[in-house]
Amino acid sequence: RYVMTESKGKTAKSSLVDQLLEELKDNRRMASVYLVNGFQLKGEIVEFDSEAILVKVRESHQLVMRSAVASMYPAHVAKEGAEDWWAALANGAEEAVKSA
Repeated sequence: RYVMTESKGKTAKSSLVDQLLEELKDNRRMASVYLVNGFQLKGEIVEFDSEAILVKVRESHQLVMRSAVASMYPAHVAKEGAEDWWAALANGAEEAVKSA
């Protein structure tokens, strides 16, 4: 299932990355963010937009450009069943591709 978002006056489909970032931010979950240079950040996603991600690492904040991110994932599962949203999201994306 895609969530419609408002983007500079236009309605656009949220990407999987945006949905993952929103989930991490809303639930204050820790994330591992790998940069293209191999550096790893572990912290809380505080905010994000189309160009950058603000990550709280320990007691400081780091602004990371999205173009510098190679991959990211939730650092740990908060509770049993917490990953169900990811499976539902993936199934929704598959269905959207099939119907296109």
